Amino acid sequence: MNAYLRFIVRERGISKVNPIAMVAIVAVLAIVGVAGFMLLPFVPSSVEPVSQVPVEQPQAKVEKSGEPVDVQPRPDEPPVLHVYPNRLGSESASITIFEYGDYQCPNCARFNRNVMSQLILKYVDTGIVKIYFRDFAYYGPNSITAAIAARCAGDQDMYWDYHHALYLAQGPINSGWANSTNLKTLFYERTLANNQHNELAQTLLFTECIDSEYYRNEVIQSYQDGLKEGVGATPTFIIIGPDGRKDVIVGPQPFPSFEKVIESILSG
Repeated sequence: MNAYLRFIVRERGISKVNPIAMVAIVAVLAIVGVAGFMLLPFVPSSVEPVSQVPVEQPQAKVEKSGEPVDVQPRPDEPPVLHVYPNRLGSESASITIFEYGDYQCPNCARFNRNVMSQLILKYVDTGIVKIYFRDFAYYGPNSITAAIAARCAGDQDMYWDYHHALYLAQGPINSGWANSTNLKTLFYERTLANNQHNELAQTLLFTECIDSEYYRNEVIQSYQDGLKEGVGATPTFIIIGPDGRKDVIVGPQPFPSFEKVIESILSG
């Protein structure tokens, strides 16, 4: 079967992980010998604004890792099929925020810890703003692996839970905290924390997804899209109003910076 178990039995047909169906999945994965990973421990842990509203300084710059990153699609992999559905908020929200970030980026983690919850409370939960995360996997190979892992978690309705968990678990750049083994263990821990009841089956499915690098081309496409948008620092936020107005905020700016732009859009 494979090809990520025929894309989880055609377009996420087992997204809630049917225990009977998972018996076959466990058997397949046991043959290729991936179940042993759970014995291994988890190791925790410039773009100019075009906004009509001034944005506070300083701007955050990408810290180059010095480690080359392969950002070319592999010809033997499946083509990019879709933009991954990782929207946070109502589809009908009038303002859209695209965040370009890297799970190894310290400034992205700072934004996730200090600002995201305020945005959600005031603007996402009230139906005003919807947020999309776009991978800008720049720091090294583990950045690509972590981005793939988040998408794999999304196949089991755990994208945002895992997204936040990755930033909380963040360690030093390219220190190994985001290697494949640790990412699998983190996912297993999140299924336990969420009382999913099918933790082993879900983690085995996640393992197949991450080991096959099923979403690698999508992650690379997201990076290339960011370059076309002019992204040169992480995090970068592109804010689109209902009339097409485009504002850009660069760096882990405080909540008032986002509030100022959003309120300016709302006031017309």
